[in-house]
Amino acid sequence: LESRYEGFGSFRDYARAMQSLGARFVVVQRRAIVGTIDPWTLEAGTLRDPGALSPRARDYAGEPALLPASRTVRRRHGNRAEVMMLVPRRIDAALFGGIARALEARGREPAAYRQIQARYERGPGGALRLRVEKAIRKDGREEPLPLLFDLHSLARA
Repeated sequence: LESRYEGFGSFRDYARAMQSLGARFVVVQRRAIVGTIDPWTLEAGTLRDPGALSPRARDYAGEPALLPASRTVRRRHGNRAEVMMLVPRRIDAALFGGIARALEARGREPAAYRQIQARYERGPGGALRLRVEKAIRKDGREEPLPLLFDLHSLARA
């Protein structure tokens, strides 16, 4: 799942919206989570209840707004440490499950796809939504896949 967030005023606005749903910025070193970091205050912490978060990390390598946090974690944990976002497991399960069901309903096998492209947006009342736009098959062909997920509803489910 490759998602854009340019519909927000800034990466920080997008990230805060995700954090309001329970997402956390974590420090990853050699595929292991070694802590958390607040990317705005640079405060380090411990990840509580890691089982509540999806193992599918969002990698924002190169995101200018995260450069201070990236520098801080590399200073504390070494050059291989990275800042990534984890979202609540129930949100990811609903997203990936919903996408798979939509493909299957069209007579498609989800394993035949290498990428789903989507964008985050604000809905009525400020609700955070993910608008899926297309699916890219392993052979490179693109297919429209118009889906809309209300992340606030998924977070409460």
